[in-house]
Amino acid sequence: MWQNLWKWAEETLTPQEINNNFLLAEDDFDSTVLHSAAKVGNTQLLKFIWGWAKENLAREELNGLLFSKLFGKTAWDIAADLGNTQVLDKIWVWGKEILKTEELNKQFLGKNKSEQTVWHRAAKRGNMQVLEEVWGRAKETLTPEQLNNELFLAKDVWGKTAWHVALESGKTQIVENLWEYAKEILTIEEINKKLLLAKDAEGKTTWHCAAEVGNTTVLDKLRKCAIQEKLSLKHDLVLAEDKDGHTAWLLATHSNQQAVCAKIWMWAEEELTSEELKNKFLLAKGFKQPTAWHLAEAAAAKGGTFLLETIWGWAKEKLTPDELKYELLLAKDFCGNTAWLQAIQSCNVMVMGKLWIWCKQELTREEFNALLLGKNALGQTALHVAVNGGTTEVIQLVLCSGHYRE
Repeated sequence: MWQNLWKWAEETLTPQEINNNFLLAEDDFDSTVLHSAAKVGNTQLLKFIWGWAKENLAREELNGLLFSKLFGKTAWDIAADLGNTQVLDKIWVWGKEILKTEELNKQFLGKNKSEQTVWHRAAKRGNMQVLEEVWGRAKETLTPEQLNNELFLAKDVWGKTAWHVALESGKTQIVENLWEYAKEILTIEEINKKLLLAKDAEGKTTWHCAAEVGNTTVLDKLRKCAIQEKLSLKHDLVLAEDKDGHTAWLLATHSNQQAVCAKIWMWAEEELTSEELKNKFLLAKGFKQPTAWHLAEAAAAKGGTFLLETIWGWAKEKLTPDELKYELLLAKDFCGNTAWLQAIQSCNVMVMGKLWIWCKQELTREEFNALLLGKNALGQTALHVAVNGGTTEVIQLVLCSGHYRE
């Protein structure tokens, strides 16, 4: 259809009118015909447009056609986001025809509002073909320093490299390929400091990111890489904290990543002393002072009590009876809530049941009463919290829980 329209235009309009009304014209969304062709992956139309443009447009106009932006994206960006490597290849070749190397690099390493290059976005989407295309082209024109800093290690507005982004998105194959690329261009020191241990704006390394999203495959890969690069598994991985004082284990607990918690606990038992396991894991506190115990209770609202039960089992092995009482069952978070009050607040009947059993096993009558009548930072008892929640079943459970039997 477009061929007939173009034939009519050539017969009816002057070259200047064709340029202004066809090639360079933008719709209400700032989209040119080049953007539209890139979107649908019409390489035949793209080649025709470029052939005409080279004959009839000045160099500056060619530049504007190739790199005009639709919602902040050039045709190159659009093709990359859609995974169309044929279009990417064409635009790259055309760019080399009209631009000096420095200008070419500037255009193809351009960032969006989130400071992400096409490299970041390909990693996030898991598009290996686009990643390989961009990598191959970048190696043609970038210096080793540019390849490192402006592509491979470039950070977005959240301080994340493509490596971070791929890990967070769970794109394991992309992670594998990025690792191979890293070995091509980075020194061992750079791999350690700028890749494995690099932190984003929240102080999270890729280890934290993988743990938080529950990617055990990537965690295994990172651990192997760390061993290979002779990093300290204890300090650089297991005990490493983000800006809020969270280890990967605490982050995994908060997001109810049961398999990750179990795996990191297993590795922690290999690397840490019993005292460190107790103080750095079971009783460690993160931002606003929640322990893994409080975090697991909160996570139980999303995915059942398995993780909470697992942590209780580990705690029974590692903690003294007094620590079980005062550091777990009776411990309060920054709002003055025990895990019991948290469970009531979230109307989590399953957790309430588990905690009631454990409290009866570990607490004396006086301690049990203190738990039931204890107040949070707002001066609320368990009954206040239950009534505020408005759930009859929870209110009844709170009232019945006062019947303590030896």
